Amino acid sequence: MAVKISLQYVQPSTTKKRGMRVTSQTAMRWIVVLSFGLWMQYPLTPVYSQVQSTFHVIPQIADGNVGDGTIYASLFFVTKLSSGSVTCSFTPYGVPTSHFIETSFTIAADLSGYLTATNASGSLVTGYATLSCTGTVSVNTVYASSNAAGIVSMATVFSAPPFLKASVAALQTTRTRIGIAIANNSSVTVRCQVIVNLNGNLMGKDLNIPPHSNVARFADELISLPGDVGPIIVHLLADQPLYAIGLMYNGKQFTTVPPTIYY
Repeated sequence: MAVKISLQYVQPSTTKKRGMRVTSQTAMRWIVVLSFGLWMQYPLTPVYSQVQSTFHVIPQIADGNVGDGTIYASLFFVTKLSSGSVTCSFTPYGVPTSHFIETSFTIAADLSGYLTATNASGSLVTGYATLSCTGTVSVNTVYASSNAAGIVSMATVFSAPPFLKASVAALQTTRTRIGIAIANNSSVTVRCQVIVNLNGNLMGKDLNIPPHSNVARFADELISLPGDVGPIIVHLLADQPLYAIGLMYNGKQFTTVPPTIYY
């Protein structure tokens, strides 16, 4: 296995390792242990399944305590695809910078990647973030939820490419729901139509997403859907580029559903 990761709760501490830094200031705080292993031994190769860029949009991040003992954190795995050192900076929207362990970092020339995270503290906040780097990188975001007993669920997504027309396919049943997070990283309000075709009947909702903000809702909160639809495709039509990710939820756990982007 190229990368071995373990997550656990620990007492307050500060841990520093080459290529990462995780700081814990309160009890029940995340500590992330990353073993680079074989990841560090192989040369860099193209990663065609992911966005490769100096700029990334992460359409949904979450951090903090829900209030019932459930804690969310977002972990960011950044893989360097350029030679030399690369410096990256987060710009969060909707999530205060105080919820980030760090908002900028440098991947040294002799390292292939970097791991950083939100700090799983305070009340729950959600939003989106951009990542700007001096070299080409790919980034995976892991959403993790936990309680006093340990990790409850984890879901991983790539950074999102822009879209004007996209769709998300999932199951909408009495036990599963489909959620969609849409980020508008522009300086103008963008209109997005959310449309579902149920047996030939088009049902939809118009969303006006303000500049530098995101919307994260379940499809059945936007559109009146029967309790047990089964397989469903949610279509997204925007008049300016937006960024999105789908999430399927069973009441306890999320799994990510990357959108199909037509253009």
